[in-house]
Amino acid sequence: MNGQSGKHEISGPKGLLSVIGIQAAVVVFTLSSVCSKMAGSHTGSIELFGRTIRGLSRTGYMWLFLELLCLGVYAILWQQIIKKYDLSIAYANRAFAIFWTALWSVVIFGESLRPAGVIGILLVFCGIFTVNSDVK
Repeated sequence: MNGQSGKHEISGPKGLLSVIGIQAAVVVFTLSSVCSKMAGSHTGSIELFGRTIRGLSRTGYMWLFLELLCLGVYAILWQQIIKKYDLSIAYANRAFAIFWTALWSVVIFGESLRPAGVIGILLVFCGIFTVNSDVK
């Protein structure tokens, strides 16, 4: 723990576990965008109280519910993270969402990643590494 702020440090073996914990929360956050895209691809109509509602199909609403669930879980995890770590460290590691989102787009949706996107992700990694390596 940092004596001044009472927050945990990101260094040594425990630092790696800390980064992994923060990344787990970020993965949950990025999965909400996957659920959102899946919900949007399931359009249709449903009968509700005798009325036809056009928009999402039942499957689409399931994905929408999963999106909201991911966001709720992430909100709880994020509150715990910012209690435990300095805000500069937490937000620097949250920037990893760019990587996870790109990974999901390639792996789940079969999209391609341009060289400029790869360079951008590498620049973000450099920034995250710089912020994390400055913490003592």
